[in-house]
Amino acid sequence: MIPTILAQDAIRVNASHIPVGTQAAGYTTGLGDIPWDDATFAAHNMPYPAVRIDQDPAASDATADILDVEALAATIQDIPGWLTRARANYINHVRPEQRWPGIYCGMNNLDSAVAICQGANLINVPFWTAQPGNTVSFAIQRVASATGNYPCIGCQYAWGNFVDFNAFSLPWIQTMSGDPVTTPTTTYCQNCKSIIYGPRVAESACPSVPVVTVDRGVVTLTFGPHVAFTVPAS
Repeated sequence: MIPTILAQDAIRVNASHIPVGTQAAGYTTGLGDIPWDDATFAAHNMPYPAVRIDQDPAASDATADILDVEALAATIQDIPGWLTRARANYINHVRPEQRWPGIYCGMNNLDSAVAICQGANLINVPFWTAQPGNTVSFAIQRVASATGNYPCIGCQYAWGNFVDFNAFSLPWIQTMSGDPVTTPTTTYCQNCKSIIYGPRVAESACPSVPVVTVDRGVVTLTFGPHVAFTVPAS
């Protein structure tokens, strides 16, 4: 099963309703009160930088993480060109925190979106699907069990008055263009007895007081974040 993380998205004027420390998603384009400014993105940078959504009909921001395909936003026909430009930006580290580019759409547009990707020979395309009226457990299960060339990396399961509620793939959230390792991996930390998923392991919490172990004349000092040093026993 794929690890997941809960998140909330909102337009700029409602972003203050996203609790501090909750994974966020916001818009880089759009009109009026929709797009986030730099201060809003900076205020929602934890636990990971906010997901960036290109919302405008021109599909103009190919450094965003997600293209919004719905009424008054981008269209199905915009998908191949935007994905091609966004993937080039990801590979060239144009914006170091860019995630592997994906598409947001409702279930009514999903089949058409997948079909145009197939027609353009685009595979490994992440999808964030709008499915309001469902439960958080539904969203987690949908994302955690995703497979194939067009996996669901996000599920928007409820619309609120000020924010919308989502479950995302944790590896997709964690893996960014500027990371030296862009393929999610797992690491086991002997100190805090946890599995750390993805390349941003240095940001994982781990106690700073070392754990000392002695095994057959070798002393191992293990301390955060997730680093072990081995020295000969005296």
